[in-house]
Parts: sequence; structure tokens; C-alpha cells
Amino acid sequence: MGRLPVPVRDELLGLGAVRRYADGARMIHEGRDDSHVLLLLSGFAKVTMTAGEGQALLAVRGPGDTVGELAATSGHPRQASVVACSPVTARVIVASVFRHFLGRNPEAAVQVAAVVAERLAAANRRRVEFATQPLQTRLVSVLVELAVLAGEPAAPGAVRIPLPLRQGELAAMVGASEDTVQRALRVLRRDGLVETGYRSLIVRDLHRLRGMLEFPAA
Repeated sequence: MGRLPVPVRDELLGLGAVRRYADGARMIHEGRDDSHVLLLLSGFAKVTMTAGEGQALLAVRGPGDTVGELAATSGHPRQASVVACSPVTARVIVASVFRHFLGRNPEAAVQVAAVVAERLAAANRRRVEFATQPLQTRLVSVLVELAVLAGEPAAPGAVRIPLPLRQGELAAMVGASEDTVQRALRVLRRDGLVETGYRSLIVRDLHRLRGMLEFPAA
């Protein structure tokens, strides 16, 4: 949303109908043939995919993000599920309406393509991290990402991540077992970098956590 010119943004905000989802509601179902797009107005949602007998957490989306645009533009079945991880308000936009909007607004089409490309690049980067980076680095990378996306100030330099993520879901995001992630979190707690509780997480020092990462030049 923040990438679009104001008139185009206003037009997008006028499409579809507003719908509210309770925490835990499944907003998009993996494998289904429906193709509407959701524009998130408030709240956060988890993108998950079936992995074995469970669900792997792929990403978290927040206000201003669209979800479901791949099915709307490609006609393919849903590749992943989207589940509300807080109360969510979204605009539900029929696929044909969304495609017509993109056709009328080339700058919006370019930005949607850019977002899809960035998400694909992020997925590829995560696969490379799985193969080349130690667990602690992968976990720190995910925590920084979540803090930037959804963090709320908790104290000077501290950020609360208000998402009810289970440690098993964090494990899925970093490609490790839950026991291994628990041990890695204990190290971060010992070093005063994070504070954990029942489905709660506070990054005590985001600046120090960022300093543990070495991002490659663009």
C-alpha cells in the first residue's frame, strides 16, 4: 500500500467488501480453487503450508499487505493457507476485479509484481540460510524480521512481538527442531537479548540483535 500513489491507493481501498476475522480463523485454504485477494487493513496473519503431518510457517503478513494475489493472477489453486494470528480486518476483492484494477493501473501491476519477486527472493534467501548459516543466525534473522514487521515498543530499545507464535512455528521458520530452537532461545535469554513467556516474545535489545547479522550488500 505504501508504494502506491495516493489516487491508486484510494481506488484499491474502495474495492471489495470489508470482512473481519477472529484470531485463529483460516482466511485462505491451501489447495482450494477460489481466487479472491485479501488486502489486510489491520491485524496480522500467518502464511502456512502443509509439511508432513503438520503445518510449516512460511511468513507473517500485516497491514497494507495483500495475500492471495498469486491465485488471482495465475488461476492456479492456492499454494498456502493464511490464518489470522490476531483479530484481522481485510478487504475481500474478487479476482476479476483485482485483475481489472491492475490493468487500469500499470504502476500497481508493477508493484504487485515487485512484491511477488521480493517474496520469492526472501524464500530463496531463507533456503540458502538453511544450507549455509548456523541455527543461531537463522533464528536471529527471523526474530529481527518479526520485530520490524509487527513489533511494538516495550521499553527503551526493546520491542514486543505481539504474535501468538508457538516455538514449533519458529522452528519451522528456521528449519530446525523445536528442542533445538528452545536451546537457542535459552542462549539469547541468557545474553539479555530476548524474553520469552507463554506465546509471548520480547526482543530486549533490537540493536544488539541486528548487530549479530551480516547482511550482504544489495
